[in-house]
Amino acid sequence: MARTGLVQADAEKRVNDVIALVKAAEAKVRQTADAACKAGAYLSIYTGVTMLTGEFIPAVAAALAAVIETSSGALIQRRCSTRVSTGRANLRWLR
Repeated sequence: MARTGLVQADAEKRVNDVIALVKAAEAKVRQTADAACKAGAYLSIYTGVTMLTGEFIPAVAAALAAVIETSSGALIQRRCSTRVSTGRANLRWLR
């Protein structure tokens, strides 16, 4: 009581109130940090899945294109012939 003019009990109550406020703020910060960490984890998982999907779909499309080209390549070659006798390549479609 010498410096502040407060009774010991009032001073302890003020200190305890401040400590309680600091602990509540610390809990709120931890909760916010945990939510941010969880959001970052979900973002990284979704990004990885998106990247894998982005690589997988073109690979499948290329494989399908190769299969289609291989299976229909003979048909395309039978439908047109190249004549080089005139000095330039002419495509003549079968009728």
